Amino acid sequence: MNEVVKYEDLEFIFLTLTTRNCEGQHLSKTIDNIFNAFNNMTKRVKYKKAIKGHFRALEVTHNLNINSDWFDTYHPHLHCILVVNKSYFTDTKSYITQEEWSTLWKDVLKVDYTPIVDVRRFKDRNGKGIEKSIAETAKYTVKSDDYIVRDDVTNEVIEHLTDDAVFILDKALAHRRLTAFGGILKEYHKKLNLDDAEYGDLVNTDNEELREDLEYIIERYSWNIGYKQYLRVD
Repeated sequence: MNEVVKYEDLEFIFLTLTTRNCEGQHLSKTIDNIFNAFNNMTKRVKYKKAIKGHFRALEVTHNLNINSDWFDTYHPHLHCILVVNKSYFTDTKSYITQEEWSTLWKDVLKVDYTPIVDVRRFKDRNGKGIEKSIAETAKYTVKSDDYIVRDDVTNEVIEHLTDDAVFILDKALAHRRLTAFGGILKEYHKKLNLDDAEYGDLVNTDNEELREDLEYIIERYSWNIGYKQYLRVD
């Protein structure tokens, strides 16, 4: 994405697409519906006219609030980074409002309610580039707090709930492409010959170029159920 900014006169939009929570037994089917809806959305004329490329990542959260009506349900949703022309924000023929995004997503999702859709323009307010914001979008599919269930008082792991959550998530996420590129981002990904986002090389990292005055470095890896491998988090 740094390369896109370097060579193309383009900007980014962050889009979050949601659906209603579902019970664990329906999680796999709900994820199927989300992925199919997103693919259908990318084929719509309005989308194709406005969006030059995308990155999408699936996240699943687990409601463990015992006081909630949605307790022990799962919330799969998509975090997307969209690429648009700089003229997009002033071009009334291409610009898609938040309300239009909601209507479009509802239509392709084929539901009888209006799903929550969050869309915002990326702005580099702190001069840190795009890395931090992108990392937040794609850093995990499921947080450990969503499958390691603990007692609110003792903080001890509740084993049967944890086992159920791990089983449900593993079954629903297995053999899926949890992240994907499209359009110009897919083209640049191929040009740069990047490792696959899910099955890339975890052994050879960029640490060979560390400063010589460092005696050691600590890296933290977290097991990702969907990817079925450890991913570096620090």
